[in-house]
Amino acid sequence: MDQWKGKVAVVTGASAGIGADIVRDLMKAGVHVVGLARRKERMEKLSLELANAPGKLYPIECDISNMDSISKAFKEIETKLKVVHILINNAGRTKFGNFFDEKMPFDEIKATFDVNLTGLAACTKAAHKLMKKHKDNCYIININSVAGHVTIQPVFLSSNVYFTTKHGLTTFSNTIRLELNSEGNRRIKVTNVSPGRILTEFGEAGGYPTELMEASKNEPALTGKDVSSTIMYLLSTPAHMNITELTVQPTGEAF
Repeated sequence: MDQWKGKVAVVTGASAGIGADIVRDLMKAGVHVVGLARRKERMEKLSLELANAPGKLYPIECDISNMDSISKAFKEIETKLKVVHILINNAGRTKFGNFFDEKMPFDEIKATFDVNLTGLAACTKAAHKLMKKHKDNCYIININSVAGHVTIQPVFLSSNVYFTTKHGLTTFSNTIRLELNSEGNRRIKVTNVSPGRILTEFGEAGGYPTELMEASKNEPALTGKDVSSTIMYLLSTPAHMNITELTVQPTGEAF
């Protein structure tokens, strides 16, 4: 991690869950972190919690589903910090319900695409622009899911929009890596991180039924800290080694 001390990382979805754990670990490692999230007050509390960390937190209110909000956030990053070395696309969204369900408004479907794919792509393009302003090594890490690799089964149909966006992210991660390489890239690494089930407020925020959440409590699961530790491992690897895909599942997961 020494190679990243004093460098600038952007973490989306930084106000809670996995994102907050990633922010903690980066700051403790001496990385300066720009946190992007809608709930700026949560990030400000996190900044106070980590006041003695060697890294500094710059909380910026940003709605990843809104292109104007993303553009404004990255203009602020450019003004304050000039460059970006690490981008961790962590923000994600899901919504319980089938695609053709009349109770599933298309706005909810669009919002899931906007956060999980469109907004993520916009953040990546904006970060890459600031990565080109220097010659240091850089890293783009996309937090995907095992849902981006497995064939959807009937039991998962209530998450089929989420699965679709995550399959898209799998392709996106490989596409940008190959595009960079085709331009002679030797300094920007790209990794697609695909965790299995994680204990966070993600399902609850997505409107999953209480009985379903209760029934899954005893199933194997990772924590946000587990995923953050995985990110720290990736950042500790040498510049010449790019782990392009890393799947992390709880022991005993059923798929």
